[in-house]
Amino acid sequence: MPFDFDGEHLLWMSYEPDGVREVYLFDFSTKEKQIIMKFVKKDGIISHCKLSGSKSSLKVTYVKECKTIMIFDIKSK
Repeated sequence: MPFDFDGEHLLWMSYEPDGVREVYLFDFSTKEKQIIMKFVKKDGIISHCKLSGSKSSLKVTYVKECKTIMIFDIKSK
C-alpha cells in the first residue's frame, strides 16, 4: 500500500503473513530499497504514513491505533 512520495523517495507498507507489516523506503537516486520499520499484529493499526525532513534526516510521521501520532527518525531508528 503506497503512503507517500516526496519526489526522491517512495514510502509504502507490505502486508506479510501472521499480521506482520513492513514499511519500505525506495530512494530513486541510489535505486535502493530498505525496510525501515516492522510492525507485528500486537502493534495494532498503523496508518497515514508521511515523509518529512531532508534526505540526511528523513522522518516518518504515522498514526498508531487511530489516536497516537508517532514520529520515526529513519537514520537513528
